[in-house]
Amino acid sequence: MALANWAGARGISIDNLVTFDPFKFLGQTLNLEYDNAARASNFFQLNPHTRIAGLPTGNNPYRGTYVYSEHVSVNNTNYTGWIDLEGNF
Repeated sequence: MALANWAGARGISIDNLVTFDPFKFLGQTLNLEYDNAARASNFFQLNPHTRIAGLPTGNNPYRGTYVYSEHVSVNNTNYTGWIDLEGNF
């Protein structure tokens, strides 16, 4: 999101923005703040994450989430519960 918003602030167009399992980190926003993306697709999982005392650890340290925008219709696809190629959730 940071790069897409950086481009939007400078008037740089994005034809097709695709994100995979984005997550919030240190207060970052997952909002598209400009209308510079013609299309936006987000693929994510809200599967349980493995953290100890809030620190990322284990096989799934981050939890993906939705992407929002007042300017672009974001196609959010939730794959929560799907198994990966190694048979893990």
